[in-house]
Amino acid sequence: NESMGSEKKPLNPVLGELFYGYWPANTACGGKTTLVVEQVLYHLPITAYHIENLKKGIILTGHSAQKMSFS
Repeated sequence: NESMGSEKKPLNPVLGELFYGYWPANTACGGKTTLVVEQVLYHLPITAYHIENLKKGIILTGHSAQKMSFS
């Protein structure tokens, strides 16, 4: 967020690069939520992610990828 003085993440991550993030614990979400993201394939781009909030018992693991077709 530019208004808060945060750095922006580059749009072209290096293969195998890890990005770590978190949302601090507060009364609304109940506990610290952590995020780990890795670029696992460059072409076609596939990004794997793991998000968890252990206090709430929430764990989300998955990937984001594009499907292409030619017509």
